[in-house]
Amino acid sequence: MTDTERKAFYYGKLLAAMAKADKRLLNIEDVNATALLECLCPNASKEAITAYHADKNVFWLAESGHCFAASLIDLPTNEKLDMLRALWSVAACDGEIHYDEEEFMLKVTHQMMATPEQNLEARRAVG
Repeated sequence: MTDTERKAFYYGKLLAAMAKADKRLLNIEDVNATALLECLCPNASKEAITAYHADKNVFWLAESGHCFAASLIDLPTNEKLDMLRALWSVAACDGEIHYDEEEFMLKVTHQMMATPEQNLEARRAVG
């Protein structure tokens, strides 16, 4: 697996986990996550979307999916911010950010070794 494919795989897993973070999967979250993966992983969108669809209905993912973020520790800061913004976008696309989604983001931020300030910046960028 190339670095690009590996990153796409973990992006797909993380967006699937965020889509399930509030214990439900709405169509708008599904559509938004898929579109974001196409943008975030233009050279490996098939791999990212395959990983997303493989996990989007896995119930345990809502509880432990944040662990996939540890595989993205070495991302440059701008890519970490892109991923955090994408995750917040999925969380907010249904019109509300659920408590479990906020908790998930705190865990992802820690696992990625991003700063709380970067997490806040990403959340504010989404709205």
